[in-house]
Amino acid sequence: MWDYQWGLKGKPDEVWKNGDKLHVVEVKATHLPEYRTNPYESHKMQLAVYMRLAQVHFKLPVESGEIRYASGQRFKYKWDYSLRNQLWRTIERIRKVDATGNTFVKVKKTQCQRCRYYSVCDKKRFAR
Repeated sequence: MWDYQWGLKGKPDEVWKNGDKLHVVEVKATHLPEYRTNPYESHKMQLAVYMRLAQVHFKLPVESGEIRYASGQRFKYKWDYSLRNQLWRTIERIRKVDATGNTFVKVKKTQCQRCRYYSVCDKKRFAR
């Protein structure tokens, strides 16, 4: 699925039609640690991307979405102004980092070299 307006692409695991609205599901093969009461923020933003993509692709309103972990935890979210705004702000931050190379966290070169994306990352030159 593509959203050319926001510059997004991806494929949700499941999209359910409930009347004239959609429900999007992201299934994680990983186990969320028991001490966590919320999903990882990156997983929440991934779900938000898929909710936006489903809305654009199917041309139907998305009512909600959920993240399902292999350990059984489920987290549901409404596709509301707050989540859309959070997604848009995240996209803007990513674009700013991509354009400038200035990250919001300090990354040491030794940490950068251990990253699994090191060999293909064009931002590694910014690590100190």
